[in-house]
Amino acid sequence: KEALNSLLENTVQTSEFLKEEYPDDEGLLTHTEFDKLSGGIPKNALTIIAGATGNGKSLSSLMVSYALACNYTVLYISCENRRKTDNSRLKDLTKLFGVQETFFYVNIRSVKDKMNAIQGALLSTGFDIIVLDGVQFIMKSGETGGQMLSIGETLVKGILEAINTNDNKPTVLLSWQLRREAAKKKLDDLSTDDIAMSIGIG
Repeated sequence: KEALNSLLENTVQTSEFLKEEYPDDEGLLTHTEFDKLSGGIPKNALTIIAGATGNGKSLSSLMVSYALACNYTVLYISCENRRKTDNSRLKDLTKLFGVQETFFYVNIRSVKDKMNAIQGALLSTGFDIIVLDGVQFIMKSGETGGQMLSIGETLVKGILEAINTNDNKPTVLLSWQLRREAAKKKLDDLSTDDIAMSIGIG
């Protein structure tokens, strides 16, 4: 009865509800092609960049991250590429955007060993934007399917928890691989089930 009364007290008619005004949730401008596609990266939310192997997910993630560092503090966690590869790409990006001291880079090969570090970064207040590139690759190292699924669930749930509970909510960009058979689908036909190691989170 108390729950019902509380619900009724907070119920408003359409005309009253429409009078409420909220500021527009502007995307974080990346100064790249992403802005034309989506108006920027959604603020304080999880964005997934998914694509087939070799389609440029890592390069796109790195480019967007470095561009965002022009205005924000960014932590880039590389889970797939060698440091040498990322170093070469960053040197090229400095020619476009200059040296960004607000861009921080770390290379992690084993999510299982570094889970606490990653979740600590997600809950920290030191970064405006956190990028995890190629997470599915390091989840494969020496793990069974069940263990990979468990690690993936823990990681994504940690990201969602960080976004939902942190007062200084981070903006998270996650690069994830599509399943091999999904790479041939049209964009409009893709679903969350087409993301590699999908863990049932829409």
